[in-house]
Amino acid sequence: MVHLVEQVRETIAREHLLAGGETVVVGVSGGADSTALLHALHALSASLALRLHVAHLHHGLRAAAEEDARFVAQAAGRLGVPCTVERADVAGVARAGKHSLEEAGRLARYGFFGRLAGSIGAGVIAVAHTRDDQIETVFMRLAQGAPWELLVGMRPRRAGPPPVVIRPLLDAPRAAIRAFLEGGGLRWREDPTNLDLALPRNHARHVDLPALRAAHVEWPRVLWDLGACARRCADLLDRLSASAYGHLRSRGDGGIVLPLEALQALAPPMRRRVLRQAASEVTGTSRPFARVLENRMLQAVAAGRPGAEVAGEHAVLRVGYSAVELGPPDPPRPHAEYRLDVPGETRAESFGVIFTAHLEPRAEPSGEAGEAMLDAERVESPLRIRSWRPGDVFRPLGLAGKKKVQDFFVDAKVPRWRRGQIPLVVDARDEVVWVVGQRIAETCRVGAGTKRVLRLRVRSA
Repeated sequence: MVHLVEQVRETIAREHLLAGGETVVVGVSGGADSTALLHALHALSASLALRLHVAHLHHGLRAAAEEDARFVAQAAGRLGVPCTVERADVAGVARAGKHSLEEAGRLARYGFFGRLAGSIGAGVIAVAHTRDDQIETVFMRLAQGAPWELLVGMRPRRAGPPPVVIRPLLDAPRAAIRAFLEGGGLRWREDPTNLDLALPRNHARHVDLPALRAAHVEWPRVLWDLGACARRCADLLDRLSASAYGHLRSRGDGGIVLPLEALQALAPPMRRRVLRQAASEVTGTSRPFARVLENRMLQAVAAGRPGAEVAGEHAVLRVGYSAVELGPPDPPRPHAEYRLDVPGETRAESFGVIFTAHLEPRAEPSGEAGEAMLDAERVESPLRIRSWRPGDVFRPLGLAGKKKVQDFFVDAKVPRWRRGQIPLVVDARDEVVWVVGQRIAETCRVGAGTKRVLRLRVRSA
């Protein structure tokens, strides 16, 4: 009994799972592993100043579920630990989300644990995965041909915003857990679904791994070492990628900006992690994209074709001429038009900007960004603000002939996704006099004969 408790204490210390003084939600199903976790943490609670709270989810899938819930509540009561039991329609969750029952149960459990932790102020959730569970996970992912990063399996501490998830039993083999329970005269509940060989994990546990062990007794250790090696490699790449991200990242108007050539120069595993960090910053989630979408983004970065976009539900990657931008999905293109008051102030809400217009004697430009100076006599009022349209042309300042606005955007290396957000100022004939923030028209430039200047300024609303 002491052996398992000391092993849990060592795992907590080595992996920095707990600092002491935390309130911990302990997920307890009533099975052997979670029962052992509860008793081991309870044995350590005084020395670590832990406040435990048992959480049990009634899945509503088996007739014995009611007895499981009573068993867990009574076990917690004997230890003087508060217990919360919640009922869930896991079958309904599976149907609604088109999940397997296993996945639906996992989602329901972690959702319940997180809500409970929030309601009682707990920063930690403890779950009862064991060394054997880890070996099974590595084997299953290896058998599925998963990318090597997934051979990491389960981590002792799952990073992310609070509450964090910890696995204090991850070093403990199932045999040691059974010995701990039997040595202490502790009872647990058996779940008959753990014998259902139609479930992949059960097949791995009861058929595949015993066959491997029969062929070579060291197979479980080899799988454990493989997972540990993958974890060390992944951790190293994470640290290197975090450092690279800190040097490359900048904030642009549309999201996170990364220099294209520097991103392409990174090794592919680091490139993936840097993009993932940018996406996480934009979306506020640790894993914003499925791997297939990440792969498409990596392909777009490697190709480096300006204007390429890869969109997810919550973020979009855009490849520019010299940089990659990862930001929220594109806002709808503004279609509203606004009359530009001269003189006066005009709020162009759909563009998110405010224009001011002043008529002045001949004056020098201020050099401020977002300012245009036009010859007032060469601008036909009234002026309007609108977005560009296919077919729009103008004569950019310094150019002898006319040019399509779209071609001007291309030459000016304005990314395609930004073009619809750039307002144009047009005159009474619908002629473009200012591509805002870019260039005025040659036809209304201030010259030697200018008597009055129309000074336009734009700022964020």
